[in-house]
Amino acid sequence: MKSTLVLAFLILLGFIIGRTLYFLDLPLYLYLIQINCLVERGYVYQLFTSIFVTSSISDAVFNFISMLVIYQIFKSYANRLEYFVFLLSGIMGNIVSLLYGPLSASAGASGGIFGILAYYVTDQARKNWDTYRSVAKNYIFLLILVFIISNILPKVDILAHTGGVVCGILMNYAFPVTNEAI
Repeated sequence: MKSTLVLAFLILLGFIIGRTLYFLDLPLYLYLIQINCLVERGYVYQLFTSIFVTSSISDAVFNFISMLVIYQIFKSYANRLEYFVFLLSGIMGNIVSLLYGPLSASAGASGGIFGILAYYVTDQARKNWDTYRSVAKNYIFLLILVFIISNILPKVDILAHTGGVVCGILMNYAFPVTNEAI
C-alpha cells in the first residue's frame, strides 16, 4: 500500500482516538498531546504521540486532504522512506514548537506533513534544476504558497510547520530518492 495513503489513514485514526479521548478521558488525552511544560518535565513521548492525536475536526480534515493532495502530486515515490520523513519531521516540528514556552499545547500531524512536502519539493527541485528550472521553481512556489496559506489560519503552530519544512529539506539531502524524477 502507498505510504502517503497509510499516513492519511493514521491521521484519521488519530483524530478518532483524540476526539474520543477528549470527551471520555480528558486527562489521558492531555497526556497524549504535546503540553510543553510536561515535555520539559520528562514526558518526551508527547513529541511523538501528539503527531497522531488531535481532537480538532478542521485539523484532521486539512491534514487528511493535504496527504491526498501530496499523494496525487508525488504518488508516494519515496515509498517507505516517507514514514521516516514524516515521523522525524513531526518530531522536529514538535521540538521547535517548544519555543512557544511551557504553557503552550499542540497536537496534529502538520509538522510531519510539511516535512514530506518539503522532502518531495526539494527532491524535485534538485532533480530538475539544470534542465527544467521552471518546473523546479513551480515546486518551490507550491511549498511557499502552502506554507503561507496554512499559517494564516487561526490556531496554527507555525513553529512546528517551520521545523517540519527544515527537517524535510535536510532529510532529502541526507536520504535522497534514487529513482528518476516524476
